[in-house]
Amino acid sequence: MLHGYGLQFVAEELGTGHSTARKHLKRIFDKTGARRQAELVRLIMELESGSL
Repeated sequence: MLHGYGLQFVAEELGTGHSTARKHLKRIFDKTGARRQAELVRLIMELESGSL
């Protein structure tokens, strides 16, 4: 998702179903406090750059 791929594509690449991927994404949102995918991507990019 960080590279712009949608949830369905990511689920297929991971060999999981769309609903399972959605559940995992929701858990990630809960843990990070992110409310949207764009916000989550921003958080990941900040972590990678070391600015958090």
